Amino acid sequence: RRLNLYDSKRVLEESGVTNLSSEKNRKPLYLLGIDLEEEVLSGNLEASTHSYLEYFKRWGFRATFFVVGKLFKSHPNLILEIQTAGHEIACHSFAHRPIPELSRKEFEADVKRCVSLSEKLLGKRPLGFRAPCLSVTSKCEWVYPFLKDLGFQYSSSVLPAWNPHFGNPKFGQTPRIVDGLWEIPVTVLGVGPVKVPFGAGVYF
Repeated sequence: RRLNLYDSKRVLEESGVTNLSSEKNRKPLYLLGIDLEEEVLSGNLEASTHSYLEYFKRWGFRATFFVVGKLFKSHPNLILEIQTAGHEIACHSFAHRPIPELSRKEFEADVKRCVSLSEKLLGKRPLGFRAPCLSVTSKCEWVYPFLKDLGFQYSSSVLPAWNPHFGNPKFGQTPRIVDGLWEIPVTVLGVGPVKVPFGAGVYF
């Protein structure tokens, strides 16, 4: 099944799964997540997004769009178009700054700002979160209780491989619950002895 990330989290819970470390719990789920960042798309935000939407419509895919909060203000019609097409809108922070660059108070204020803008435009709070640059590592797992208290139901913020930036290879490649919140790490591929991200912006 091709699912957005929230749907996959729901499927796991309905199946009574709390982690996927056992082979018998593994299911053929294909998760689609798009980081919507104007900086990365170099001014081609609308054209690139429409290409995604057309492709997903053609194949009947549902995806999660992790939206940087600034875009709720600069491109509200585009965000509404994504939602109308049946895709999930999730939070990708407001200013797109990696977590280690922020104090806890700055991080919390940044996320709350994104949530507020999403709620104002879409009439509901986002359920999913992705940290900028996949910057949730073992040193900042304090984010999970905060995100849970804010109403988030899952995160997809871990790069489960070594990386000079924010890799967390000890986390593992399967989703699991951390402090009451599902963490769905991004997909990595083995290239010889090295594991590299399948996507995720700056790492690809």
